[in-house]
Amino acid sequence: MSQSDKFKQPDFQQQILFSNSDTKSPESEQPDTPVILPEEAWQAVDEIFEDHEQELPKKRPNWLWRIAGVSFAGVVTYELVDFFISGFASSPLITGVYALLAGSIGTIALLTLFKELKGLRQYRRQQNYQHQAEAFLQHQGQGDSRKFCQSVTQRLPIDSVETLHQQWLDSLSEHLNDEEVVTLYSRQVLSEVDKQAMEQVAKFSSEAVVLVAISPIALVDMMVLLWRNLRMLDKVAGLYGIRLGYWSRISLIKQVFVNMVYAGASEIIADIGVDMLGVETLGKLSTRLAQGLGAGMLTAKLGIRTIKLCRPVPFVENPPGIKQVRRQIVGQVRQLMSKAAAK
Repeated sequence: MSQSDKFKQPDFQQQILFSNSDTKSPESEQPDTPVILPEEAWQAVDEIFEDHEQELPKKRPNWLWRIAGVSFAGVVTYELVDFFISGFASSPLITGVYALLAGSIGTIALLTLFKELKGLRQYRRQQNYQHQAEAFLQHQGQGDSRKFCQSVTQRLPIDSVETLHQQWLDSLSEHLNDEEVVTLYSRQVLSEVDKQAMEQVAKFSSEAVVLVAISPIALVDMMVLLWRNLRMLDKVAGLYGIRLGYWSRISLIKQVFVNMVYAGASEIIADIGVDMLGVETLGKLSTRLAQGLGAGMLTAKLGIRTIKLCRPVPFVENPPGIKQVRRQIVGQVRQLMSKAAAK
């Protein structure tokens, strides 16, 4: 079956994705023929990257590992004490240098541990907010939903939220129940934070497209994506009042990547994109740009899932999806292709 037959329907809404040259040499992968892409061809992209949320199963504490860790720490402490006692008796000067070095390392480790525990506590507090919000959203009576929303606002770092919070207070009435109060708060206050978070997701997703497209080495791709995705996690979490430490970031990433395998997702458009875009379209895309587009989609998925995990109130209406950043990602690819064709 030809490509034209595959997408042959009467009322297709079409968009021109790229413009390339009519002549195609072995050295060039960018012909001038316009690529007409039906809007329905993108539905498969959306379906692949749509959310299929699944909570991580809660594991019971592994006491064996905890006992092993405590035992190891005890042995190390005993050896250090014995070393310094013996050292100060035989060679106090050299042992003093070692003691100073060990004290410095210990201080840095304790400060780092404090920072990590603080970040992990903030992330877990945000999860508790989500559980409280879910309870309010299912409660038809009148409780402490107003105090809950006030505490959420106090933790949001965006200046404009205070004005929006006051407008939300002015719009409240006495007869509203907890569900209506929290829903209104989500719509009038948190929507501004969501907007800024989605702008960050679109920005980092577009950057992923370009960086992967110009990178000649797969290892560089992985390092660049890791760096930019971690930066995006920090930016998005910061908008919701969370400062991620190492372990809180790991905890977030573990939940974000449930049912996601990077090796497959990063090459979705390049490998199985025939079903999504068609043979002719992929023939006019370089492999690097196709992989860049896949990486951009994956980055967007990561960002959107991060928003849902960091948001103190679950989305009641209009949850963010890959469709909301798709146009920016594709626009970035189109712009890159246009610049390459002009050279």
